[in-house]
Amino acid sequence: MSTQKVLFGLSRCIGRLLAIAAVVLALLPAGLGAQETVRDASAALDISQAAIGQNIGDYTFTANDGRKIRLADLRGRPVALSFIYTSCADTCPTITDTLAEAAESTWDALGDDAFTVVTIGFDAAADTPTAMRLFAGRRAGKYRQWLWLSGSLPDIAALARDTGFVFFESAKGFDHTAQITLIDGDGVVRAQIYGEDFALQKFADPIRSMLIRAPIDSDVSWSDRVRLFCTVYDPRTGKYTTDYSFYIELFAGATVLLPVAWFLFRNIRRQRRNT
Repeated sequence: MSTQKVLFGLSRCIGRLLAIAAVVLALLPAGLGAQETVRDASAALDISQAAIGQNIGDYTFTANDGRKIRLADLRGRPVALSFIYTSCADTCPTITDTLAEAAESTWDALGDDAFTVVTIGFDAAADTPTAMRLFAGRRAGKYRQWLWLSGSLPDIAALARDTGFVFFESAKGFDHTAQITLIDGDGVVRAQIYGEDFALQKFADPIRSMLIRAPIDSDVSWSDRVRLFCTVYDPRTGKYTTDYSFYIELFAGATVLLPVAWFLFRNIRRQRRNT
């Protein structure tokens, strides 16, 4: 095989790998995309991360016991904010269970009054105070510092913008970023936690840092991105599953490229020795 043919084959492999790399790079932080690309993983992550350092507005919601709750009334201590929709059968309950475990452990360590957990139903038409109470189940009475709130669509949408939360209609009802937003006592977004199942340290450490007004490490790891975005909806099961296809393509492309590159390297060395 001539060097020219090898170079031609190598260029085709490189072209495919560049296409695959574009998919991988889409998961890395970049400039904030246009609003119409909000369903894209990269744009959603950018929106979420761009909210860090932003002040949240003062919106009024209704608790599951009928009380009116203004967000300004929660100032003075950290808030862990989650969005759910009550008809969700898998992701939202899982996120809530994980949040409950993390919050309970952190309350045990830092005190019952150290922070407040707020869960808001973003499906304004269906997530009524009664629906939120049923979704909360035993948690509604177990944790005194956990508020389950319903609100109007304008207020929900405004708070979602303030906190970088993305949601939209999908085949199963809604899709949304799996995130917990941590807000300090001054009403400023300080950190985002991603995924349905996150480590206690990712929750407790930022809460502790906010209490002592210490800096928070807000770097987003590769595993965070995978947990947040590498899911696809399977209409056969009605659930989201991890999509490994681009990893497989990346591995396959690398498997093709490396032997070709090695062959080209050996061929060039052989030609140089013969000249």
